[in-house]
Amino acid sequence: KILDDLIGDKNYLANNRATIADIMIYFEVTILAYHSKDHYSYKNINRWFKNIYGIAEVKMITHQWFAVAQQMSKILNQIPVQKASL
Repeated sequence: KILDDLIGDKNYLANNRATIADIMIYFEVTILAYHSKDHYSYKNINRWFKNIYGIAEVKMITHQWFAVAQQMSKILNQIPVQKASL
């Protein structure tokens, strides 16, 4: 909700063009999206996310990142998890 309010009706977070702030937050949101956290219900985030994804270089890196994330998930899912005793 805080990020949605911060974005408001702006196209970018800090300027009138994409900055490192947009790219950094974009990839944080992709992590949430990858783990099925719902960002689609926040209209400003969703609009901004699509806008940033529309940048060709971001789109290319996003596809590469998801390929790596899928491989990491496969590896991590094979590691047994031990419950901590209290």
